[in-house]
Amino acid sequence: IALASLGNPNSVFATSPPLPACDEAKGCGECLSNPDCTWWNDIKYCEDGCGMNGCGATVCPRELRTCEECLGGSGTPAGGQYFWSPYSGTNGQCIADCKNAPADAPCYKAKSDVDPSGYGPEICASIGVNKCNAA
Repeated sequence: IALASLGNPNSVFATSPPLPACDEAKGCGECLSNPDCTWWNDIKYCEDGCGMNGCGATVCPRELRTCEECLGGSGTPAGGQYFWSPYSGTNGQCIADCKNAPADAPCYKAKSDVDPSGYGPEICASIGVNKCNAA
């Protein structure tokens, strides 16, 4: 944050840095710092609004706490862009890529309009980790 004064040394106000242009953003966090942008995780692209393939995500995976949020498809904040790893984190974790999941652990890609081969939130109840048997 920069401080600016317009000729009056007793008048100081804060100005915010300009928002990054969507197509120049480097990564999900920078992309979504601009409320006009959506994030396409599969191709690592930040788009201005929505395009002919619909809308990307409006949140990054670390902001999604449940399987249902993570595997939310088109029309949800996740936009069908992420993966759910039931054995990551404490109670499962939304991740950007299955390479970030524990080795040999299951990982579920969300279904989207662009790639309908994934999973929707209806699968979440059946893929949870049974903590009693997980030791």
